[in-house]
Amino acid sequence: MAFNPFKLTHLSKGVRALAVILTVSFLLALAAGIYSLSRQRGTTVAGGFYSYQLQLEHGLSLGSPYEGEAALVAHLEERGFSLLRRLSDDNFEFESPNSDYLLRVKTHRGYVSSIYHYLHRNASRPQSRPCFLGCSPEELRQRLGAPSAIEAYPVPSYRYELADAVLTIVFCDDGWAVEADLQRPIVG
Repeated sequence: MAFNPFKLTHLSKGVRALAVILTVSFLLALAAGIYSLSRQRGTTVAGGFYSYQLQLEHGLSLGSPYEGEAALVAHLEERGFSLLRRLSDDNFEFESPNSDYLLRVKTHRGYVSSIYHYLHRNASRPQSRPCFLGCSPEELRQRLGAPSAIEAYPVPSYRYELADAVLTIVFCDDGWAVEADLQRPIVG
């Protein structure tokens, strides 16, 4: 059975009106979809990229398997970190090799779910840390776009919701990152 386009002119007014309404509705939905996609934030960077950068320091990344406290402590002690305190069954704080910063590691269901770096107040900038985050909020904005939230109290912190993680950065007065929190959203 072949389609004859000349029969379209012989369709009833109701069928033609329905075809026009469906076509216009489809075009409006397509235009609305394109508009909403163009207005979305462009931050689709995976948290794994930042996790990999931080991994250069301590060998941990988001999603690394957690095989128990003893294995985690042994892993970090090999890299010069020392366990300061066990806050809970899944939350540990370590001192960095040069006592520059505090490393907090959280786990959830057998995997590393959060990595926090807190630079000590009087510590100098760690030479081991690459400047992948940028040296100022402006550089961070160039790399990741506008933050999803800025919290001003007690110091400005910039929150980015990445494709698979949440990244929060705090800069000191000199402009470099003194706190970097990378965590997977925990659902359920």
